[in-house]
Amino acid sequence: MTFPAGGAYAASKHAVVAVAEQAALGLAGTPVGVTVLCPALVRSGMSEEGEDPLVVAEQALAAVHAGTFTVTPGEWTEEIARRGHRLATGAQPQMPSPTA
Repeated sequence: MTFPAGGAYAASKHAVVAVAEQAALGLAGTPVGVTVLCPALVRSGMSEEGEDPLVVAEQALAAVHAGTFTVTPGEWTEEIARRGHRLATGAQPQMPSPTA
């Protein structure tokens, strides 16, 4: 998601999704699949907040085995759909907000 002051960070995340989409399209019909993991915040050496990295890894592996393209936290599903609708209709961007 794009957020105020996201700058190059947000742009780089969007670029990763675009590269993954291109790879998935280019590899369609081959035995190679592409999965994009968008876990939001994951606990790491940089942050004590966020999801347990082992849980995120399990979700990622399950998605790969299922052939799922994107893995996002469920609470962001509606916001992602709203963002897509805003982009498609020309509406101005809004601050993203997950649904509890």
